[in-house]
Amino acid sequence: MASINDERKTVSEELVRTIASQIVGRTLRRMDEKGSGSFVHRHEVMGCIQEEWHELIEASHARDYDKMKSELQDIAVAAIFSIASLELML
Repeated sequence: MASINDERKTVSEELVRTIASQIVGRTLRRMDEKGSGSFVHRHEVMGCIQEEWHELIEASHARDYDKMKSELQDIAVAAIFSIASLELML
């Protein structure tokens, strides 16, 4: 299991860009797997984010930092897809 030390390190712009690119790729893969049909109600948006949030809490309580990272990626994917869906609702 990965560990987190208490010393703050600098997050580079390059790292942020790399992670953002990974999230976009993960979002597109999820769309390929589950389809590109948008959420049609705000309840779907909230339910999806809430489910991922609860999984993040469980990973945090277990101090499983790799699982936390994965759940945060899932939240980011859900957020991106939710924002796209909301754009279609407006």
